[in-house]
Amino acid sequence: DKDKKFMRMIYEMITQDGVLNLQAKNIQQGDPYDTSIIHLNRIFSSKASNRFDSIVRLNLSSNNIVIIDGEFCKNLPNVQQLDLRANRIEEVSHHIKAMLALRVLKLDKNDLVRLPDEVYEIKILQELTFQQNRIAYLSPKIG
Repeated sequence: DKDKKFMRMIYEMITQDGVLNLQAKNIQQGDPYDTSIIHLNRIFSSKASNRFDSIVRLNLSSNNIVIIDGEFCKNLPNVQQLDLRANRIEEVSHHIKAMLALRVLKLDKNDLVRLPDEVYEIKILQELTFQQNRIAYLSPKIG
């Protein structure tokens, strides 16, 4: 099956030190049953989540991702560095707070108009970048 073969390839790309680089792989969102696209939620689904416990650095920059949803956030609890630069992200789920180990979050060059307050509640977050977005509102929680 084409889907299983693709997922096996993704698992094999995770390095021993927990790095997964999916930069510029044309990952996008749409119909999760459309096998002609590499669907973000098909990769990071709850049924495959235990396979991603070892990921500490995830690079998804330069793709066509529009939404960072709750399922994505909940299934990557050990990610410390998340690079989402140069996508088309319009929304980040409030479930971002489920990424308890997150220290670096790069959201530059997207279509964000605001960040959820929960981003500012991630206690160990050391670096947050969101240049070249359409941010119209910054929460007072930014500190």
